[in-house]
Amino acid sequence: MGKSRKWIKSEMEKLHPEKDYEQIWRLSISYKLDDFIMNLFYAAMFPNIIVPEQAARPVWREDGGKVLHRSTHRAQQTGNFVSLVSWYGASDPRTRKAVDHINSLHRHWMKRYPGDFSDVNDYIYTLSTFAVLQDRLLVTLGLPGLSEKEKVAAHLFWRDISQLFYTEGRKPLQQFPGDWNEMISYMEKIENSRVPGTKQAHLAAEAFFDQFAFRYFPWGLRWLGRMLPVCLCLPTTLEALDIQPVNSILSWFVKQCLAIWITVLIDWLPDPKKADWEVREEQTPSERVKQNKRASDLDKGFVMYFSRRHRAEIEDIS
Repeated sequence: MGKSRKWIKSEMEKLHPEKDYEQIWRLSISYKLDDFIMNLFYAAMFPNIIVPEQAARPVWREDGGKVLHRSTHRAQQTGNFVSLVSWYGASDPRTRKAVDHINSLHRHWMKRYPGDFSDVNDYIYTLSTFAVLQDRLLVTLGLPGLSEKEKVAAHLFWRDISQLFYTEGRKPLQQFPGDWNEMISYMEKIENSRVPGTKQAHLAAEAFFDQFAFRYFPWGLRWLGRMLPVCLCLPTTLEALDIQPVNSILSWFVKQCLAIWITVLIDWLPDPKKADWEVREEQTPSERVKQNKRASDLDKGFVMYFSRRHRAEIEDIS
């Protein structure tokens, strides 16, 4: 028997949040993702993560790193990671392999930036951000957030993922918040005590915003594309990174448009039959080659675009 028009909610109602949290998280997020939404999440959330000096330094590096030179590839790789782990969960060896790859990348950059991967709060805050991002986005747009069942599942899911990561010196993450409310309090404590970020953090955040606009909006409308992630970024982050927030009237308009779009996707249209990761897995080799070629072309164009827009700021830290 085929799936009903709105099948996700009915499936979720059958599940227990403390036993079936991997399935609940999968239903909650995996069928709502696509490249556009994932890139918007990526552009809006990563500036919040790289405010601390030690978090920004390995991201911007000395020359802009991947956020400048391989910007779309970096966004796609992050999207692939989130989509994969959300589909399989921490108990699956494919998730463990994906996390091992990130740990190995961190080990590589630890040699170049010793000490920058040692603060457990950088890891826990990042993983907590993945857990709360969907709820925060919905609430910011004036929409109902996650249900209590989804909140319990989100916390437990990312708690398990956190146990696969380690800081410098292979120290495991042992301080993950005890429940959803503790996780929110933990994050807000960090966010409300921000200190001014570095010039590298400022440029990295600008690169996240501009990459989204450059990828999805044509010349002449990229100012509008940039507004979307800026409107969804935390005010404390924008202040810490010396980034001008969007005009309040324009911000209201952008959020209203996003709220209508998300309402149509979630409440009006039929639930998707396939999850984002299933679609990605079904790509043919030729489709993957074309996707990588498009990303490479975008990356080349973005370097010139961003360098022109931020020439003075880049020269200031060179």
